[in-house]
Amino acid sequence: MRGHRKRNPTHALIFLSVATFFVSIYGGYFGAGFAIIMLAFLGLTELTDIHEINGFKNIASASVNIASTIYLLYFGLIQWSLLPWLLAGNLVGGYLGATYSSRLPKKLIRSIIVVIGLAVCAILFART
Repeated sequence: MRGHRKRNPTHALIFLSVATFFVSIYGGYFGAGFAIIMLAFLGLTELTDIHEINGFKNIASASVNIASTIYLLYFGLIQWSLLPWLLAGNLVGGYLGATYSSRLPKKLIRSIIVVIGLAVCAILFART
C-alpha cells in the first residue's frame, strides 16, 4: 500500500468540529445554503449513506435554528406575520423532500446535492 496514509480519526473529528462551528455561525446568521454546506462537510466523513448524512445534517440544523431562535426572541427580532407562511413551506417541503428522496437512488441524490451545492456557491460568489 504505497502512498497510503492511515487516517487519524482525531484529526478528522477536530477538522469537522471546527468546520461545523464556522458553518453554524454562518447558518445562524444567514441560513441560506446551510444545509448544502453541512451536507458537503459531512460528506467528507466516513459516512456513506446519504440518508444517514442527511439525518446528522438535520440534527445540526435543528441545533443552529434553536440557538438562533432563542437569540432572535430575546432581542425581539422576529416578524411574526411571516411565521405561518414559513411554517407551511417548511412542512410541505420537508414532507415532500423526505417522501421523494427515499424513493430515489442514493447516488442520484448525492449528485443532485453536489450540483445544487456548486450552483449555490457560484451564485453567492458571483454576487460578491
